[in-house]
Amino acid sequence: MILTPHILIGSLIGSKTKKPFLIIILGILSHIFLDYIQHWDYDISGIVNPSSDFKYFLICLLKIFLDVFIGFLIVFFISNKKGYLNKKHLPFIAFGIIFAVFPDLILFVLYMFNLQTIFEQYLLFHQKFLHTRAYSGFGFWGVFNQIIASMIFISAFFIKIKKRTKTSSFSKIK
Repeated sequence: MILTPHILIGSLIGSKTKKPFLIIILGILSHIFLDYIQHWDYDISGIVNPSSDFKYFLICLLKIFLDVFIGFLIVFFISNKKGYLNKKHLPFIAFGIIFAVFPDLILFVLYMFNLQTIFEQYLLFHQKFLHTRAYSGFGFWGVFNQIIASMIFISAFFIKIKKRTKTSSFSKIK
């Protein structure tokens, strides 16, 4: 899946959850869930094999940069609208984003530093389990699913979660 939906759900998790351990777990699980559903990925083979064509390597880096930029831009506008651009919320939002994209961040590091052979099992897991339903071409349903997922995450930012208050059973009697 492209990175924008991962960034959106990570920021959503971070904005709604203030427990770091829970953010880590939910961020990684959200990545697994999103990558498991049918989706579309843009071609980044220039990063997988950077020595073959430097120009294409730079094009692949630009794709990733634009994807991340769009994701952060959406998060910035939503966070600004919701009043989350402060010290109270931003660390949790950043933490959520980091762990929602963490599996892909690991892939990026492995490819950039040519560590594929050392971490072959991780690469196989990521490709075989998470990307079994990915389209390498421009698949309608893959793109459609990502748009719907992104719209759901954006909408979820505007849902208020009521905090439960403890009341004694005696106060209900009066």
